Parts: sequence; C-alpha cells; structure tokens
Amino acid sequence: MLDRNDAFKGSKQWWDKRDLAQWDAAVQFFRASQKFLKDWRNDIGGHFRDGAAEYAIDNVHSDAVGTIEILSPRIRRRHQDPFAYELVALALVKNKDAKTPEEDFLKNAFTFLVEATKHAINAVSVVVAHEVFDKFR
Repeated sequence: MLDRNDAFKGSKQWWDKRDLAQWDAAVQFFRASQKFLKDWRNDIGGHFRDGAAEYAIDNVHSDAVGTIEILSPRIRRRHQDPFAYELVALALVKNKDAKTPEEDFLKNAFTFLVEATKHAINAVSVVVAHEVFDKFR
C-alpha cells in the first residue's frame, strides 16, 4: 500500500539504486505472496478464524492431548487438555493442498516466513533511512 502512495512515490525518486532495488524486491515478494500471508495471518496470527477452528475440529484425532503448565511462586500444576495441542497444529496446515505432506508444508511455510522477514527488514531499513534519517540532514 505504501508503494502506491503518491507522496511516497515522489520521495523514492531521490533514493539510490541499491535502496530502490531492495525496496522493489520486497514489494514484488509481498505482492506475489499476499494470499498466503493473508491466509496464515488470519488463521494463526494470535487468533483463530472460524475456518481454521472448523478445520482443526473436523480433523483432530480423538486421542489427542495437549499440556498446559501453570507456574507461579505458589502453584505448579500441569493440566492435560484434550485436543489443545493438536487443534493448534492442525490450524497451521489448514491451507495445504491434499498432495503435500504436513511436514513439507510446514517446512516450506516457515522457510518462506524467514524469507519474508528478510524482505520486511530490508524494506523497513530503506524507509527509515530515507523517510526518517534523511529528514535530519
């Protein structure tokens, strides 16, 4: 969205080639990956959407058990909560296709997210350098 902003487009004309290349690579990466990122963010970004919850409930094994451990100075308890762990794990793979094994999907997803993080760091660095620090020159 920032890349489509007219004022931002104007300030980019003063950037050097290296910074423009980093910015453009990040924009292209996120534009091409928008659906995957949106789906994952909506499914596991601190909350479950209905689709992820329904998928997890429909696919959970009846013998699945998760553990919640409560630690405090006075209380140390371990509570076994049926399904909790597997519900979260299943929500992570809701968007995989039928042919891809879960392990491969997760490996690819987290590899992708590491790459996304690199692009985000590069993009933020370029914006801060030009839109924050350049203003103090």
